Amino acid sequence: MSRGLFVTLEGIEGSGKSTLLTPIKNHFENQGKKVLITREPGGTDLGNALRTIILHFEKESVCPLAELLLIQAARAQHIEHVVIDALKNYDLVVCDRFTLSTLAYQWGGRGIEKEAIISLNELATHGIEPDITILLDLTTQTALERRKKRLIQHDRFETEDLTFHEKVRQAYLSLAKTNSKQIRVFDSSVSSSELRKSVIQVIHAELDAHG
Repeated sequence: MSRGLFVTLEGIEGSGKSTLLTPIKNHFENQGKKVLITREPGGTDLGNALRTIILHFEKESVCPLAELLLIQAARAQHIEHVVIDALKNYDLVVCDRFTLSTLAYQWGGRGIEKEAIISLNELATHGIEPDITILLDLTTQTALERRKKRLIQHDRFETEDLTFHEKVRQAYLSLAKTNSKQIRVFDSSVSSSELRKSVIQVIHAELDAHG
């Protein structure tokens, strides 16, 4: 039995991921496709509760390992309760962040052992991997300027310094170089319309090939 196309969106804070979700959904639904948009951490009631802790817990510092395990707990619930069934019932499943985020942030940013993260990713996902990952790349300085314009409460990751975000960015780019077939890098400093068009074209091609 064929499954839906699994697409993940990745990038540092301020890269523009969230602005693509609705246009992608609308475009492919207008093409007659069944589309599900979801996110990590989150996607379930438990996942959303853990997301709040991961992003906004302030009563004490959260150690990197605790942060990683909270993310993986949310992921396990998301895979079990959302992603597995969605891939059976939808043509296109788009997830805002997935396992690549965990490698970029917890390995690149926090310095946790890469192989340990990979093992936990595989355990939490039951080995499910994206068919294609859209990595939105831009300089950390540009991303910071974008974040400053947001009229929202900034979370624990957004308030990290530029050095942290540069480590995350470089980890993303390093990971993309080792898996260029699955991970497609887009310059997200271009206009939103140009970025949207480029990303949708790539997803179209993957859907056609997916059959």
